[in-house]
Formats: sequence, structure tokens, C-alpha cells
Amino acid sequence: MKINDLTRIIEDLGFHIERIENIERGIRIFIKENFYIDIIEENNKWILYYVRKVDCKNLYLIREKIKKRNQEILNRGYITGIYFLSNSCNIVVVKKLKNGKDEKLWDEYFNMIKIADLVT
Repeated sequence: MKINDLTRIIEDLGFHIERIENIERGIRIFIKENFYIDIIEENNKWILYYVRKVDCKNLYLIREKIKKRNQEILNRGYITGIYFLSNSCNIVVVKKLKNGKDEKLWDEYFNMIKIADLVT
């Protein structure tokens, strides 16, 4: 799928794209200032990363929620964790798709938001 196609799909869903950056093996789409998604292609598979900024003072609570719901999240096919940058604390949800064309990319995107909501 081309970047223009992805951009059109996202905007058709009602999201405003702030910017798109090329990253190693994929693209990073900034939807709002507090979250972005990475779409990485690897061996004809896509790996989706949903990254949302969280308040660093809530990390202990988020960590406990991740531990408590970890098996449920894994059973759904996702991996969740905490991701630190120099200026922010983030929650990340990861999903590997067998084939980007066969999977409903944006259905997975919305599922990733729901998973992030479970632990924040």
C-alpha cells in the first residue's frame, strides 16, 4: 500500500494527519501530538506500532495494569509495554499482520487503541 493510499484512508475516517515521516523500513504517521503509529514492512508482513504519550507519574499504575491484563492482551495477538523517550513516557501496542492486504489495517488500528485504553 502506498503512502498516499494510507493518507486518504486515514483522512476518510475523519482523522487529521499532522505529518508523515519516513522511518527505517516504514512510515510514522502523527495523528495528534500525543500519539502516532508506525507501519513497518518486513518480509511481506506489516508490523504496527501504536504509541501514545502518558503522564510519567502514572507509570506504576500502568505497569500494574499491563501485568494484570498481559495474558488477555497476548491472547488477542498484541504486545503492550512502556516506551521511554528523552522527553516523554509512552505506552506502546504492537501487532504483526500476516499480510497488509489481507488484514483490515484500520480495524487493527482501532483495536490497538482499545488495548491501550485497557491499561491507561
